[in-house]
Amino acid sequence: MAKKRNKKYQGKDAKLEKPKIVRYKVEDKSKFQRWKEDNKPELILRAVQLGGIGLLGLVIWGLVSLIF
Repeated sequence: MAKKRNKKYQGKDAKLEKPKIVRYKVEDKSKFQRWKEDNKPELILRAVQLGGIGLLGLVIWGLVSLIF
């Protein structure tokens, strides 16, 4: 079995590599928007916690209203 060629062909009819184009989207954000982006994971966690507490409160309120 012959050894495989692992060197790129660089002759004049070689395939040209296209340069990669990287586009960046730059926005001018306010202080609040920057703060919100920086603290997004914590904000999501707090929202889930508050939703859970609210749901638990509704369940307790419903049980108390059924009993009394």
